[in-house]
Order: sequence, then C-alpha cells, then structure tokens
Amino acid sequence: MRALINAVLAVSCVIVLAGCAASAPEHSSTPTPTKDGDGTVQQWASVVAEQQTYLGTWKKDWDDKQCSVRAANYLPCSIMTVSGTFTVKTVSINLKIPTSPKATGYIGTPPSEIRQLYAATQQLADAAEQAGANWSASCESSYGAAECGALVFKFSSALDALDTKFSAWKPYM
Repeated sequence: MRALINAVLAVSCVIVLAGCAASAPEHSSTPTPTKDGDGTVQQWASVVAEQQTYLGTWKKDWDDKQCSVRAANYLPCSIMTVSGTFTVKTVSINLKIPTSPKATGYIGTPPSEIRQLYAATQQLADAAEQAGANWSASCESSYGAAECGALVFKFSSALDALDTKFSAWKPYM
C-alpha cells in the first residue's frame, strides 16, 4: 500500500510540475514595445540597411553598364530596367514587413525618433516601385517605344530619390 501511495504521489507531482511548465510565460524574441514605438532604432536601421545594400548592388550594375535614359533603346540597359523593377518591388515589400502584424518579420511601429524617416523611405520605395511598374506596363514588351525614355528617366529618378533617402539613415547605422 505504501508503494502505491508513493507512486500516486510521484505521478501527481509530475502532473503538477508539467502543468506549471505549460502555464509558464514564454520568452519571446520580439522586443517589448516601448512607449514611443516598437523595437529599437538599430533594429529599424538594420531593416533599411539590408534594403539599401540590395538596391545598391543593382544600382552598381546599372552604373557599370552606363545605363540611363538610353535604356529605352539599348537592350542590356532595358534588361537591367526589368531587373530593377523586380529589385525595387522587393525593397518596397521588405520595408513593409516590419509594420505588417501578420508578417514573420513584424516589429511594430518605428520609434518616434525615426518614424517620419521610415515613412518617407517607404513612400519613396513605393514611388520607385510604381515608376518601375509604369515602365513595365508600357515598355517591357514594346522595346524602343517612344515614351520609354521618359519612363526610364522617371524610374531612374525615383531610384535616385530612394538612394538619397537611404543616405539619411547613416547616423543610425
């Protein structure tokens, strides 16, 4: 009988301890929100730095090929423009992830110190994405069309504006 009581007590202890472990709060790798935003300035700057590098790699190739408005009539630059539209779309999407609650990389709201800078960066990425989409819609299948030079110029200018905004992040990187 004593063995049975000890066995029941042992099983009860295991069940109680398992229940306590199951109800213990989990530690999250997500930063605790602060009163003026979520995450740290460095986390947000890291998101931007990654996108700056990604766009910078494409832009270096663009510059190395000496592409500009002539991309409308120069096949290698036209191909680079197609690549650029995908690059800037990826940058735009990746900048939205930290503010999208259902996304895996969700952080929340940028701290007040960088909130406007982050919003302006996102807006310029969206504008560059739209400029790329405009070029794609008009020029991707009609190589050398008359309006393509102006659309490449708008796309290139939007990318330059985004690149300039990325430079504003240097104090945070």
